[in-house]
Amino acid sequence: MAKSFIQVFEYQSIGWDRTPGFTQAHFETLARYHETHPNPYYTLIHRGVKFTQYVGVLQVGSLTIEVLPKADREPVTEGSKAKWQRILLEMLKECHLLKVEAASTAALRLKANSILDFYIGLFLKETESIVRQGLVKKYRQSHGNVNALKGRLDFGRHISRNLVHQEHFYTHHQVYDKEHLINQLIYKTLALLPLLTTNPLLTDKVSRLQLAFPELPDVAVTAATFGNLKLDRKSLHYRAALQIAELLLLNFRPDIQRGANHVLAILFDMNKLFEEYVLRRLQKATVNTGWSVSGQARTTFWQHKTLRPDIVVRLGTSSVVLDTKWKVLKAAQPSDEDLKQMFSYNHYFDATHSILLYPFAEPLPMSKGAFVNNQIRGGAAHSCEIRFLQLVNQDGSLNRNAGAELLQYLDQLAAHQ
Repeated sequence: MAKSFIQVFEYQSIGWDRTPGFTQAHFETLARYHETHPNPYYTLIHRGVKFTQYVGVLQVGSLTIEVLPKADREPVTEGSKAKWQRILLEMLKECHLLKVEAASTAALRLKANSILDFYIGLFLKETESIVRQGLVKKYRQSHGNVNALKGRLDFGRHISRNLVHQEHFYTHHQVYDKEHLINQLIYKTLALLPLLTTNPLLTDKVSRLQLAFPELPDVAVTAATFGNLKLDRKSLHYRAALQIAELLLLNFRPDIQRGANHVLAILFDMNKLFEEYVLRRLQKATVNTGWSVSGQARTTFWQHKTLRPDIVVRLGTSSVVLDTKWKVLKAAQPSDEDLKQMFSYNHYFDATHSILLYPFAEPLPMSKGAFVNNQIRGGAAHSCEIRFLQLVNQDGSLNRNAGAELLQYLDQLAAHQ
């Protein structure tokens, strides 16, 4: 079956009566998936679905839907889709949701045929490396008839099965071979890939790699399967391939009712991704500067309830709280709810200043103000402001100086305290 491909932006909607490539069968599959696996990725609307802040890949049978982030007011064009696909890939790499050293520029040229093909390409590259180094062998327990006595003789089964063939021994014994869990997981993922892509470069690699593996029994996979994996010195080179295998195997849902329209969802909350990107860039920028940066610091404020600001930065006794917001503002005016939240953060984390940090979309005045008639511990006044982070350079690339630019502003704040 020919594969089709749709690119949309977060919060956009598609419908089977208005979106080419998206059929009623696709809609019905997504509706069943949403019913059996409630998720925040999309909501059901009349004859279609509306996406949320989750970005990445949603595959429904032969259709791949790529949901992209967007933090500007530019019109939707093929050029803007390509730009934001590249931005998303670079953010995933920065946040270690893609293996950085494997995610080369050459790999990005695999085609606009989706981030899913990109993940598959990385998995195949890691698997090729595993095959070159040699599939790991391990000891496992086995039982059956053998030609020489080894291990423990199962006397009852030996008598019942070998009355005629007395040259055999039915034993419980150890076997040293390639039939073990980590090889089975890689092999199972290779078998899955033809359902996910028709890219000839990728499917050809899949076929060649399958020949490098012996026939291995299938294995049932749950989150605990990967959680309980223990890699030793001999199998450490499997780590990257297993990480992508986990992503693909655990997020794949075959359509039991219809058989053809399986669902694969690899989606990331853009709010969390933006927060993680800012945190990592700021941590790199503050190395050997005296500033310390912590993400998701927490403190108890009532019984067992906690406060957890996104980022807290400290220099000596000075603290600043940053709360990232993945949203395009129409006006630089904080909501009452945000102000109350930042007020609490300042008090509980001894911060003289807090920042609501948004991606830059268009010029808006910076909004800054002090909290009235309230001081944090020690009697210091405290304030809050809205700032905008330049996430994308003019050439359409991801701004990797974002952390340094933010640190420069924090230095200015510290100098005036």
